[in-house]
Amino acid sequence: MAKDKIKITVYGNNYYIFSDEDPKFIESLGEELDKKIKSILSASPRLSITQAAILASLDYLNDAKQVEDSLDNLREQIASYLEETQRYKMEMEVAKRDLSKVEKELKDIKKNNPSLNL
Repeated sequence: MAKDKIKITVYGNNYYIFSDEDPKFIESLGEELDKKIKSILSASPRLSITQAAILASLDYLNDAKQVEDSLDNLREQIASYLEETQRYKMEMEVAKRDLSKVEKELKDIKKNNPSLNL
């Protein structure tokens, strides 16, 4: 797939991104980054654009790491649920075999003892 040349503007500087992602998506990322850097510089006007970009990057990396940790936790929970489900399936199969065995025994008892009202 051909990569599109997508222009984004961050703090008044144009950057061209080559991507096969939807251009609107890339543009939205640029807009979000621009807002983030402007917000940081508004809160701390003594920072340089580079410092603001580094702080924005650290903030996004922190968010990404938290999401990654949450995903890892969810994966572990799903694996645990799958193991538990498998264990319950095995227990159900054993119970079915036991029930079948008891039903057969009851049938034999009824057959061999017609005077019992079971």
